[in-house]
Amino acid sequence: MSSATRTVSSSRMRTSVMMQSPSASVRCLHQSSALRAGTWSDTVRNLRKRKNALYRQLGMDRPYSEDELEDMQKPEGVVPSVSTKLLKSQARKARKRYYKPINYIDSQGIVQRKETQHKYSTAPFKISNRKLKMLADQIGSGKPLDFAILQMQFSKKRAAKRIKSTLALAKDHAIAKGLDGKKLVVAEAWVNKHRTLKRLEIKGRGRSGVRKHKYCRLHIILREGLLQSQKDENKLKEVRRQAYSIGTGGVSPTNAPLRNQWKSPGWQW
Repeated sequence: MSSATRTVSSSRMRTSVMMQSPSASVRCLHQSSALRAGTWSDTVRNLRKRKNALYRQLGMDRPYSEDELEDMQKPEGVVPSVSTKLLKSQARKARKRYYKPINYIDSQGIVQRKETQHKYSTAPFKISNRKLKMLADQIGSGKPLDFAILQMQFSKKRAAKRIKSTLALAKDHAIAKGLDGKKLVVAEAWVNKHRTLKRLEIKGRGRSGVRKHKYCRLHIILREGLLQSQKDENKLKEVRRQAYSIGTGGVSPTNAPLRNQWKSPGWQW
């Protein structure tokens, strides 16, 4: 195929696709620029120029998705369809155990949503999952968030400083969601493995091995728990209940009247 025939065919293809949709026209520009340009740098440069010019011509600041283009073509009064990506994200959040928002009605009768918990994760950093799990066990299992931050502040572990910053940032995010900062507890804390980098390890006598650099992440879930005063009160009630059950032999007394208490020499039935 000659260069003239190739140019005419590419221009016809670009003109026909531009009448269909902006996204299809941009894909066509990719193909036509790749055909005409001689080098890769020229291809990228021409592609950027033509794509920006097309977006300016169509009055678009960004490329629209296929769902948005279908909604724009619908007449007025037709309810736009919900994006498939949005439905998938909602279904994914509903499957997660930590995503449990509740609905309540405010004073004006409007249904509001309140988050019951907040999940936060660290970025992957260089540490063994075995070492990080010891710190996760130290802050998890329903400990108060302020107590967990205090434990990380005086810990001698190298990763404790990073975990302390993670807990403090997660507390700010949870308060911004509407949770009570004084009642926050670390309900769950677990560790996941991440990538493992393999590097050459030089040994003696001309030998070599593989050194593995492990990375992992820490995940925490914050929920609203009981205050320390409420915990002390519940503990006191439990102690009183146990003492009361021991004093009565484990049998709760009744209000039934006593019979034959003054008869002698014994009971008469």
